[in-house]
Amino acid sequence: MPMLFYGTLVDSGRKRELHGVRLQPLESHLFDAFKLGKLAPYSRLPDVANHWHLVDRNHSALAWHTAEGVEQTVFVPGLHSAIDTIAIIREEYPGLLPSPLTLRVNNEEGAYLYHD
Repeated sequence: MPMLFYGTLVDSGRKRELHGVRLQPLESHLFDAFKLGKLAPYSRLPDVANHWHLVDRNHSALAWHTAEGVEQTVFVPGLHSAIDTIAIIREEYPGLLPSPLTLRVNNEEGAYLYHD
């Protein structure tokens, strides 16, 4: 699986979509079997993120809710620390993550592990 963003963009106003490089929408059914939802914190507080290691797919993920309560998730190839995952996302998708002053990683002890 490549680097992907599954969520909504500010100007789209539509339901969540899968996005690839440069945030272009992807028209593919390849990822339909993947569980792309319910990775963000249950509280739905904005700008609080969960960091995941998707071990079977060798990816890290960062998931959070927007102020409107919409779940956003970025999948990054490789198993990275939360800080490295955030740095990669900020470099590849500038402006996508909330401000660094308010984004908090909920699971400070390490990534949640997700197995298929």
